[in-house]
Amino acid sequence: MGKKKKEEEKQAPEGQEIKHVDTKEGEELLKCDLTDEELLAYGRQLADAQNDMVEIEGEEKEFKANIKGRKETAQATSDRLTRLLRAGYEHRHVVVTTVFDYDDGTVTKTRKDTEEEFETRAMTEAEKQRHLDLEGNGDPVEPKILEQAKELIIEKQRATTGTIQRGLQIGYTQAAQILDTLEAEGFVGPPRGSEPREIFGEQEPEEEGTQEEE
Repeated sequence: MGKKKKEEEKQAPEGQEIKHVDTKEGEELLKCDLTDEELLAYGRQLADAQNDMVEIEGEEKEFKANIKGRKETAQATSDRLTRLLRAGYEHRHVVVTTVFDYDDGTVTKTRKDTEEEFETRAMTEAEKQRHLDLEGNGDPVEPKILEQAKELIIEKQRATTGTIQRGLQIGYTQAAQILDTLEAEGFVGPPRGSEPREIFGEQEPEEEGTQEEE
């Protein structure tokens, strides 16, 4: 605060001493009544401040909720990856081929990605009902496919619909029709319940031989 000193020298009457007076100006914090204009201005400022507080509190709640959500997401991701690394595997959607072998009464599932058979079980009664009587139904089997089936059966030494399905990558209906055709040709025997069909192979014509005389 600025200060101003003023030294005044007063003329004293005769017989009296001349007095020196020092005067200074400064500021001090004192009580002052507010004017009407000031009351109105401060009231507006108060309303603005209160509105700001409401907005800040809302933003604070939203911020806390956002932080909480991010924290929960990060925690869940951390937990999932920890379990994944410990287990060394995870479950994914994989294309699976399911073979219903009505000769053996079994159901076999094979992964398409690794060609691994991961499940073989007995067929349920409901699944057995899906067995169709194919005698006299469907188009004749192409000779080329029939030959491929014969080679497959000889190679695997197993004459079942499942073997043909997996080996030729065809459906059950066609595989069953192939077996019926091969049975009619005498290449394989009839179904034997849970036992696989007998394999006779190509029937060669009998050759007449000469008997050695004793």
